[in-house]
Amino acid sequence: MKEALIKSCLILLLFFGSGCAASRPDVRTRAASATHYSMAALYESRGEIDKAISEYEVALAYDRTAPEIHAALLAVYYGQRKYDKAVVYGESALEYGDSSLKTLTLLGEAYVRVNKPKKGAKAFEKATKKDSTDASLWRSLAKIHDMLDQKSLAEKEFKMAVELEPHSPLTLGDLGGFYGRVGRFEQAEEQYRKALAIDSTYFDGYIGLGVVKEHLDDYGGAAEMYEKALRLDPLNGALKSRLGNMKLRLEDYDGAERLLEEVVSMNPLDLRSHRNLGLVYYHREKYDRSIEQFLMALGLDPRDAFSHFYVSRAYLEKGILLRALSEIDIVLSLDAEFPGAQTYKAYLLTEKGDYRGAQKVLKDHVRRRRDDKIAYELLGLIYGGMGEDGKAERAYLRALDIDSTDGNIWHSLGLLYDRAEKYESAITSFRNAVKYNPEDASAYNYIGYIYADQGRNLGEAVLLIEKALELEPENGYFRDSLGWAYYRLGKLDDAAAELEKAAQNVQEMVIYEHLGDVYKDMGRFEDARKQYERALELDIENKELKEKLKSLPGAQLDLRKGDLRWSMKCFIGQPTPY
Repeated sequence: MKEALIKSCLILLLFFGSGCAASRPDVRTRAASATHYSMAALYESRGEIDKAISEYEVALAYDRTAPEIHAALLAVYYGQRKYDKAVVYGESALEYGDSSLKTLTLLGEAYVRVNKPKKGAKAFEKATKKDSTDASLWRSLAKIHDMLDQKSLAEKEFKMAVELEPHSPLTLGDLGGFYGRVGRFEQAEEQYRKALAIDSTYFDGYIGLGVVKEHLDDYGGAAEMYEKALRLDPLNGALKSRLGNMKLRLEDYDGAERLLEEVVSMNPLDLRSHRNLGLVYYHREKYDRSIEQFLMALGLDPRDAFSHFYVSRAYLEKGILLRALSEIDIVLSLDAEFPGAQTYKAYLLTEKGDYRGAQKVLKDHVRRRRDDKIAYELLGLIYGGMGEDGKAERAYLRALDIDSTDGNIWHSLGLLYDRAEKYESAITSFRNAVKYNPEDASAYNYIGYIYADQGRNLGEAVLLIEKALELEPENGYFRDSLGWAYYRLGKLDDAAAELEKAAQNVQEMVIYEHLGDVYKDMGRFEDARKQYERALELDIENKELKEKLKSLPGAQLDLRKGDLRWSMKCFIGQPTPY
């Protein structure tokens, strides 16, 4: 009898890994528990999980203190994603003596799943003490400390994993991901490239590198990485969406359209891809199709202010101003601080001719947002357009208080001063415009033209206007400025050549007048007369032009000959319709 009891205990030891403690059930009860435990394991191996759970629970009813049963239920419930129950059985497994690596790691993961990361970290810390050579344990612990914002600890643990597995793409990728999350993008890129050098098919390596490139605003580099990843997983819709977004940022609208059309076909519920495809169509001036995509996005989320905003912009491009205003009002009802919405509404009101309404919108807006330089710039434009130059100047200067490096605002201020004949202030403003925006061809031209018109700094004037023409070689107004500078320098042949080119490109009164002045000084009076006539056709009440025509030698002779085409315009003026 004694030998049979010992044999039964040995069998139970095999099942439960523990001795015949006095606190445990008798042999017969434990044997019954072992039988149900075995049946549960069999059902689990067959994938009959519900039956397995039922048998484990019966086994546990016979022997509540058997840690292996608790551990088995931990594993089953974790596999079923029932993490709350997994935690309960994991804790009881530890309580009854099962502190195996498997139990500690599963319990640690379950803690994280139920939003108890601190307990998860403690479980993995115990696991790493049991086996400090397992890189996966260090990676898991590092991820939890990263989640807990314990970055220093996380970095040490990620590095420990790399020391243990220096040739593991996954481990290197995890360290790269950590560096990316803390903004150390060069180190992140280094780790991802090491991982890809080991395994060129490491999908997450390309994704990680792409994300790093995005953070560095290298959208071309990001697109290249996503394209490589897509070759590994050609049906990945999320990746196609991401690549389509990069193509959109790169203004590769053909590529973006192709990818995003595939994505919305694969997943019609992808709101972001509908929005991005709407943007592609908008930029390609396919406004009806753009509206269609944004309306699909709104079908998925009627409160999506972004989509309403671009529906408004598409309607504006189609010339449907009232619909555009209606949509922007919806945007502001959803989000009064939607970026750019207030200034855009003010712009729409100016298009409608409601300048006072636009002023009110902007003034109300800047009371709340005193740092919105664009609102002040638009206020300046509106005031200037209404002839309120003092208010316009103050608005521009307020915008420049916010951002003194904005070349566009300096340009607008320069235009205001030029119109007010405050030429020194205009020159200063235009010089600042090109300082902060060296591609501002018009600003170079304005400075050069002011100098030319005033007959000073003519050498610099020529250089400035030539710079403008380097940037915009076909601009007839710039040709006119250069011709006028040559005229002031007395280079009449050069002046005539430039002004003739300008007159071919642009029908503008002042260009014809300038060319007439040059021809007159060259003694080409008939050619001068023709240019003054052309100028007068565009500005029939211009007294100065009329005087220039009268001053040409042979003007009275033309009258006596009966050539009344220009003289009628000079002396009668514009016909009055009956």
